Amino acid sequence: FKAYWFSQTIGLDRGLQAFIQAMALARTRVTLDVRGSNRWGHGERLVELARGLGIGDRVNLLPMAPPEEMARLAAAYDIGLSLETDVSENRRLCLTNKIFTYLLAGVPVLLSDTPAQCALAPDLGVAARLVSLADPAAMAATLDNLAGSPAARAEASASAWRLGRERYNWEVERAALLGSVARAFRSRQASP
Repeated sequence: FKAYWFSQTIGLDRGLQAFIQAMALARTRVTLDVRGSNRWGHGERLVELARGLGIGDRVNLLPMAPPEEMARLAAAYDIGLSLETDVSENRRLCLTNKIFTYLLAGVPVLLSDTPAQCALAPDLGVAARLVSLADPAAMAATLDNLAGSPAARAEASASAWRLGRERYNWEVERAALLGSVARAFRSRQASP
């Protein structure tokens, strides 16, 4: 069962430690590929954590790749990780691009339970699994459940693909953005 996480920079406050702990607890053999700049050595610290848990051979560091390649690269995985922590108000309230990249790739998303991601999860339905970073054992059970059911994986992937094509993409969001801008200009012109 292949998990994927990417960002410009690999950091230690991105929920990956909890995921690695869950990997060690899962009955399913889970691998994790981490893509991003490792200029501060945080990637090695993640690999060291995995080694200490006896799963060092299952965490791989990958180099950065161009933004236009992210959906294609993500498509090779069983689940994409958006494991934000609440280290700042921004992390509590933001939805990262990686969520929507995974959907465009037809890859279900494992979301941590930040307020923003909790609000999004119901809209994603079976294409998302919501987890607590404070509970690696429950996260491991979530991984085992998804990995153990080919039907659930197929349904989650199909749903992710559909959401990425029909709702969560730039073509749809561009229309919403341009409509908001047009309304703002109209209301400003109507004001005395």
